Amino acid sequence: MGDLSRPLRALAHPGSVLALVVLVLNDHLLKRAWPGWVTGKLSDVAGLVVAPLLLAAVLALVRAPRSLPVSLAATGAGFVFCKTSDIGAAVTSSVWSLFGTPTMIRADVTDLLALPALYAAWWIHRTARDAVGSGWRRTVTAAVGAALLPIGVLATAATSCDGDDGLWTIDAVQGRFTGTQSRQAFVVSDDASGYVRIDPLSGRVDGLADRDVARLHDEHPIGSCDSTGVRCWRVEDFDKVQSSVDGGVTWRDDLVVSPEEQAESVEDVDAGCGREASARLTFLAAAEVDGVPAVVVTATHLGVWWRDADGDWRLITRAEIAAAPTREPSGPLPRGRLRVVATPPRSEHGQYRPTSTTPPPPGCANPTTSTVTPNPLNGPPTTREVCP
Repeated sequence: MGDLSRPLRALAHPGSVLALVVLVLNDHLLKRAWPGWVTGKLSDVAGLVVAPLLLAAVLALVRAPRSLPVSLAATGAGFVFCKTSDIGAAVTSSVWSLFGTPTMIRADVTDLLALPALYAAWWIHRTARDAVGSGWRRTVTAAVGAALLPIGVLATAATSCDGDDGLWTIDAVQGRFTGTQSRQAFVVSDDASGYVRIDPLSGRVDGLADRDVARLHDEHPIGSCDSTGVRCWRVEDFDKVQSSVDGGVTWRDDLVVSPEEQAESVEDVDAGCGREASARLTFLAAAEVDGVPAVVVTATHLGVWWRDADGDWRLITRAEIAAAPTREPSGPLPRGRLRVVATPPRSEHGQYRPTSTTPPPPGCANPTTSTVTPNPLNGPPTTREVCP
């Protein structure tokens, strides 16, 4: 097999196979389960081991001279180019996408810490070159490397793809936040810019400090009622927010964003990796400050719809979320956990559904009877016991 046998045997080396397995597992499992700095850099390290060995095999296939030094230099230069500028990231993403796998690479100069992994690729290639073995073992090893070549190309292209999932969740959270005296806020998770908090009354957006993220409960309910359990909101069919003034017995539309309006609002949004941008209404949360309710609902790649105390809805764009400053005071650290405000059960679609048409019991010893008269189209008046 001539000079091609050496890079193919290097691909079949246990070190390169291990790097390839780590690359695939990290991208498809570990990054999703534990997103963060470690899993992000792990893909870069494994990729810098596998990529030059793949390129060396391709260069040897076309009989290019000095395939390994050229592949190491090209991989290192290309990695620096794509990680130090947005233009480089865009060009590299376009090149990788030519392999048939939609790919998005983001510029991040801290990824250059993975460059020493190129030495591991050089060492693996040299070890495979100097390995002594019978002719049939060399042939089998080269055959294994040939089988791994297309798998490695697809794996390195796929693991580079990191599309935009939009806004993940939003919760009403109680507790003391860093940099503010507020004890309640909406906390939204944005795939592009991380966690931010939104003031329920003013709609002001601020970044959430890392210390607060660590104290946050991992709960993400959809649909919510106020403290009385009488006034409720829910997401319906991903294009409307509905409200109820009788504990979920009857509902009316409070915010409607038609599918046509959603599609038009994200025409210029690129979600990356061949994904279609969406403005569908998904996660909803309600908060109450001094008896004044406020509601928010995520619109995936568009932003957050915020309902103020007057019942008016305003869109907080993702640009505002991305620009939110994170406040790190010099005072003592907040203590205690940040607690997600309890909400009613969710249906199979994550939307609030009343478990019973019976209103929740009042929280006082001597309740009085009150009559709720909804729109006649929604049904007859209902009575319930409320606290005076």
